[in-house]
Amino acid sequence: MKTARIVLLFVIVAVALIGGYFSANMYVKNIAIKKINRVIEKNHWENLVEYGNVKANILKGDITIQNVKFTVQNNMTSKTIGVMDVKTIVVNGDLDKSYSVKAYDTDFINLNDKLQEEMSNKKLFNIKTAYFKISKKNGIIDNFDAEIKNIMLNTKLINLMNNDEKKKLEDIEKIIKIDNPINVTMKYKSYPEKGILNLERYSIDFVNNAGIAYKAYLKNVDLKGIKSAADQLKKNPKNFMVIANIMSKFMEIKPVKLDIAISNHGMLDRLLEESAKKKHMTKDKLIDTALNRIKAGQLSFAYNPIKNFLTSKSKSINVHIDNQKGLSIGDIVTQARNHGSILKILSIKFSN
Repeated sequence: MKTARIVLLFVIVAVALIGGYFSANMYVKNIAIKKINRVIEKNHWENLVEYGNVKANILKGDITIQNVKFTVQNNMTSKTIGVMDVKTIVVNGDLDKSYSVKAYDTDFINLNDKLQEEMSNKKLFNIKTAYFKISKKNGIIDNFDAEIKNIMLNTKLINLMNNDEKKKLEDIEKIIKIDNPINVTMKYKSYPEKGILNLERYSIDFVNNAGIAYKAYLKNVDLKGIKSAADQLKKNPKNFMVIANIMSKFMEIKPVKLDIAISNHGMLDRLLEESAKKKHMTKDKLIDTALNRIKAGQLSFAYNPIKNFLTSKSKSINVHIDNQKGLSIGDIVTQARNHGSILKILSIKFSN
């Protein structure tokens, strides 16, 4: 009899816990839906975003959103050019403070009538996974970390092209392997009160082709002003006064340091070979001709690093730009026009 009571008590507790778990999940789900809708309303996406089922998991602390469709428009004309169709999005954290977003299996569907009719409503590319980690302070992003993996072009569209377009693509494919994935990473920190934005890394890797990576340290960045203007632009994308305001704030930014790294994963070699064929010369002769022009020009100081890169002695070339005078972008543009060369304004160094 005592055993039966214990079993009954256990069942009651188990049912209560399970019921409480599902009730809590439902409660969190309802809160999540309200937050999702609030984000959509805040960004004026009511007519641009739709989503399917929403699931909550209080044990993991995340929200799963299925079948998200985001209509992409031309900001200037408000004309629809495509749809981002995301199979699954998983959100973890507080959307107002610190959170992460993982997107799985994203298709971009073309609705741009400027492309040939046969490509209308067809998938242009797919993104296998995208990961974003974001934190905010007073509504402004102060930490941003993103990793987008396996962007694949839909090569089946080649069959829909006319003969002239196919011929152009064949020439491109001799240089660029378009059936290889593209990976993108980005990480930055901002300090709104100090007007500083530190781009720690922004890289694009064209697998088996080439790669490019940036680092930048910027001062005099009016992050609050830019955010305010961007919010206004969401309401009215054609507001040229706001666009002009954003441009003026951009011109006031002072790029203190900028690093650019370009890596060759085969594309440069193919480019040189194809260019040499068209000019009816050897690849070595083409490189020598290019290097002679560099030696006689303004980039003579970078001759050795460029030579190492072109001759494949080094798989990468790095450019370091130092704004020692603390000039704004607007000042750099003006002085470059007056001096006829940016090399007289900024300290630029090449290396391998």
